[in-house]
Amino acid sequence: MGKACSMITGIGLAGALVGLNIYLLMEPKEQHKIKREAGEAICEMKKAARKLAELG
Repeated sequence: MGKACSMITGIGLAGALVGLNIYLLMEPKEQHKIKREAGEAICEMKKAARKLAELG
């Protein structure tokens, strides 16, 4: 189990680094668009979590 967890964590960190590098290579206009869309996604996840909490 320890090796699997370590491998999954390593893959996750590698993916995060690749994503960060791609983000930094984008134009500022595209970076702003991604920030806005991520903020909207976070708000939607919060709404969904509240609804689930009300049901449970």
